[in-house]
Amino acid sequence: MLSANFRSPNPRVSNNASRSRSRYNSKNKRRVHFTDTAARRHEYEFDWDLRSDYWYDRTELNSFSAVRFEEAATLREARGVSVSSRDDADGLTMSRRNLFVGDKITNALDDVDDNHEVSIRGIEHFVFPLLQKEMIARKKELKAAVLGYSRDPKARRLDPRGERLARESAVRSKWARDVAKERGIKYCQ
Repeated sequence: MLSANFRSPNPRVSNNASRSRSRYNSKNKRRVHFTDTAARRHEYEFDWDLRSDYWYDRTELNSFSAVRFEEAATLREARGVSVSSRDDADGLTMSRRNLFVGDKITNALDDVDDNHEVSIRGIEHFVFPLLQKEMIARKKELKAAVLGYSRDPKARRLDPRGERLARESAVRSKWARDVAKERGIKYCQ
């Protein structure tokens, strides 16, 4: 007579595989398993008087940020770009606006970086305020689309895997990817 714990072997499934299947309940959700191994605490010697050799403090981090903005102001002044130029594209139609912004991006990326003390690399959007405004506007559009999807139960029900959201996000973030790609190409030349 067979005992109640006996399982008939399945020739297609090894014993290990049948055991791993037991981790799932009937609804195919994982069960939580706790280990019986205790956590180990490792002690390390560290001289806290030398912490400034390893980490920056808040004042140093703030000074780095301030230097970046000062350098951008210096580069704006050298190129004759005013902060008010961020509103230059506001009155244009959409097609003209895209051409105008694209031209400004091209000018920013083709800019000769001849100042050996201050480099424009990485701070183009601070030097050319129109680019910063465009970046922020497009980022807000993308964020609104994602939040709108996440807050709309009907959209989540119609697209449970988020494939439509992924396509829309890819379309909305293409501009930033293209600018980053162009920037990488220009800097590698």
